[in-house]
Amino acid sequence: MDNISNYTLMKKIILLFIFVGLFSCKKENDHIHFGSISVLNTSELTEAQELLEGKTEITGFVQVNGQTNPDLSFLKNIERIGGRLRLTENTITNLSSLSNLTSIEGPLEISGNTIESLAGLENLTNVESLVIDSNNPDLVIDAVANVAVSRGFSIRDFDTEIPVFPNVKNIEALLLFDLSNITDISFLPNLTTVSDDIYISNNDQLESLEGLNSITELAWLNVHDNDALTDLSALTNMDNVTKISMYYNTQLTDYCPLKMAVSNDNLESAFFSENLENPTKEEIISDCP
Repeated sequence: MDNISNYTLMKKIILLFIFVGLFSCKKENDHIHFGSISVLNTSELTEAQELLEGKTEITGFVQVNGQTNPDLSFLKNIERIGGRLRLTENTITNLSSLSNLTSIEGPLEISGNTIESLAGLENLTNVESLVIDSNNPDLVIDAVANVAVSRGFSIRDFDTEIPVFPNVKNIEALLLFDLSNITDISFLPNLTTVSDDIYISNNDQLESLEGLNSITELAWLNVHDNDALTDLSALTNMDNVTKISMYYNTQLTDYCPLKMAVSNDNLESAFFSENLENPTKEEIISDCP
């Protein structure tokens, strides 16, 4: 009889511990929204406000697309997003509702919006990739200048001055398109590694690739339609690249800084066309000191 009583008591104690553990776990996770948030219409915006009440973390992605003056206050308490944050094709006046956001584990994509400033994102410390594409051409992006980027850095189609990004260091891809106000790439002073691709295209005032000085290995270097580009000296140390494409850089004549790059055994192709001069890789090797 005593054994039965002890067994019953032990079962109650175990069940009590399980209940307390489950309750504690639930309480610990009360601030987390498990899943993603997609706002493509007004009803989804209302739903997002309800789902994120009291939440500070989202495990999935967040996207707001095609909305007129959307109320982003549903994100006012969010500190971490586990996936991407994608704001596309919206008429947005400000991002002040994102002032508590410190971490985006996926890409931050801001594309096709009418917003004039990224003010509100000053507390953001890290993103997987930064994509700023075809927004208001006068967009001011200083608010994200200190963000650490781990994979991709892509800026396209605007006229304002690009601030210095000191925490862009080791990434996979660099894309700079249609930037009318850059003469070089010195706004990335600590860039050390780009493991996959560099695309630099249609930057009318770009004269030099200064800023790429530390890049030694690369899968593909693609530089085209940069009408003022004359100086490749930043590429002198690039000694391991798989593909090189340079075309429609109408002032480019001096390729000697590429001698080490075109001499490496891993080079599969080197394409030079419609520049002011267009040597073969053999000519670069033989003619340059």
